[in-house]
Formats: sequence, structure tokens, C-alpha cells
Amino acid sequence: RSERAIAGARDLARFVAGLPGRSTVSLLGHSYGTVVVGRTPHSARVTDVIALASPGMDAGSAGGLRTRARVWAARAPGDPIGYTPHVRVGGYGHGTDPIDPRFGALVFRTGSVTRHDGYYAPGTESLTNLARIALGRASEVSLDANDH
Repeated sequence: RSERAIAGARDLARFVAGLPGRSTVSLLGHSYGTVVVGRTPHSARVTDVIALASPGMDAGSAGGLRTRARVWAARAPGDPIGYTPHVRVGGYGHGTDPIDPRFGALVFRTGSVTRHDGYYAPGTESLTNLARIALGRASEVSLDANDH
């Protein structure tokens, strides 16, 4: 269900609004955190939204998110979150899988990552791609072969 994500989204939006300066922001969610990010109304300073190992973002597509940011997604081949039914019925589930081409996210490669908790491991293609996105170097991100 999404009740906790809805509450977290309000807090995340307030946090982003309260950041000092004018720097851009990349919002990254992992697992259920992607539901929080998907429920957050994003300010203009949010340039990138990233969903790692997502059960869904409570949106049918990237266009259904409340953002003008680029939307990215990734999931390692061996990550068990891939077995989550990506549906939303009667308040249960979180909808379309962000790595599904119909969702419309830019899907990037994770390289050697095989588990649900390995995306931030030093030296992985996943961490390298996350750093490239956060640094505004989107053209250097290694996309999944099925994405363009």
C-alpha cells in the first residue's frame, strides 16, 4: 500500500524546497523509496528522478509522475523485486514497472549487480551510472540495450 509513501512524499517535497542555494537536485529512490519519489511533487530544481529496484511508482508511466525531470530506472537481473506483480488493484500494489518500455523511463545498465542491495557497491556500473546522472553527465550513462 502507499500510505507511508504519501506521507514521506510530503516530507521529501518540503526537504527539497528547503535546500539552500539554486543547485539542481537528483532524486533517487531504491525499492519502496521509489514509491515515495513517485508520489513527490517535484520542484523545477529536480532535474532527474531515478528508480532503482522498484516495485512501481504509483504511476502508469513516466508522464504520470508529477515532474518535468528526466526519469531513469534500473534493476539488476537477479534482483528478486522483479517478481513483484507490477499492478495496482484496490489500493494494493504500485503499478507499472519503471523498467518496462511502456513506462517511458531511460533504463540504464547495472553491470555486475545481482542482488537487491548491490546497486551502490564501489566499482559497479550501477554506481558509475548513478554518479553520472547526479553530475549532469547524462550522455555518458550506459543505457540498457533495449533503450535508446
